[in-house]
Amino acid sequence: MLAFALSGCLPSCRKGEDRALVPSDSLSRRVSGETAEDTLALVWARGVAEIDGLVHPRTVRFAPDGTLWFSDAGADRIVALDPDGRPLGRVNGFDAPYLAGFRGDTVAVFSAGANRFDLVARRPDGPWRIARRVPVTGLPGDRTIVRYAHAWGAGYALKAGSADTPPFLLDLDADGRVRGRLALPGPYWRHAGLLRTRGADTLLSLSGFRPVVDWITHTPAPARARFRRDTLALVGFDSPMLARSRRFLAGDVAEAPLLTPTAAPAADGRLFVLNLRLGWLQVDVYSPAGQLERRLIQPSPAPDAKFQPEDLDVRADGAGGYRIAVAYAKPIARVVVYRWGGQ
Repeated sequence: MLAFALSGCLPSCRKGEDRALVPSDSLSRRVSGETAEDTLALVWARGVAEIDGLVHPRTVRFAPDGTLWFSDAGADRIVALDPDGRPLGRVNGFDAPYLAGFRGDTVAVFSAGANRFDLVARRPDGPWRIARRVPVTGLPGDRTIVRYAHAWGAGYALKAGSADTPPFLLDLDADGRVRGRLALPGPYWRHAGLLRTRGADTLLSLSGFRPVVDWITHTPAPARARFRRDTLALVGFDSPMLARSRRFLAGDVAEAPLLTPTAAPAADGRLFVLNLRLGWLQVDVYSPAGQLERRLIQPSPAPDAKFQPEDLDVRADGAGGYRIAVAYAKPIARVVVYRWGGQ
């Protein structure tokens, strides 16, 4: 996916290349140009010097108690840090782990390489360990499908699709059995993007290749779940890759450029979206209605072709501001916490 993103801004951006935009993107570019930009404040950064054996941070999440967790896809483990970035503990034994949510003292991890959820018990008086493994059922035999998963309600949600398998969403019970299935309209790339939750019953389904998100709710019934899907356009999203996105939609290029690899909903309804740029961090803040409110830029941005942020999460800090955690794979594997707003 990063290759898709970079292909929109490297030597392929030749002089004279078609830079036209679709109408909605033209409007968003104007809105973005009129929106204020703030600089993020660095709180702390932790790399291999502070986190022994760090290889490839892939997902990052704030737990309800304020601790920060991340998955290390290169070491097949998850790691917990205290609010000041000091290591608290780690758990091994996963297969391409993605953090998938918290339930009380339990951390849900999706082991993508094994198609299962691994549940980690956080015990204050004992070692952390994988307490249960939940295999996922209902997946087709297509080995090329891309999967995204998250804890949802008392069970789980899994989104999947490929060039050969139309995209779909599975609603799984606590044992990984299918209790509902939702066919997702359009091509699979339109739905390629992470899953997160807002509240108990609302699922955020990101489209990494277009500036839209889907909110999905369901009502469990005795026979099957009923789903409702609402699409929210992100008005104000701007990117150097929007012209290439239009060319892809028109069939002039073969691959869609990645626009945003991740997004995080805040408790107040705002949505923090990682706007992928070549060399620096930009986080766009949207209102609950999808209107751009602020563009947040890292301190001292500088172009870097190896720059690769993987994931972010956000948490209100109690002083009217937010803490924003970011997992970076390159140029240096590290986890960084920034602050925006408040006192």
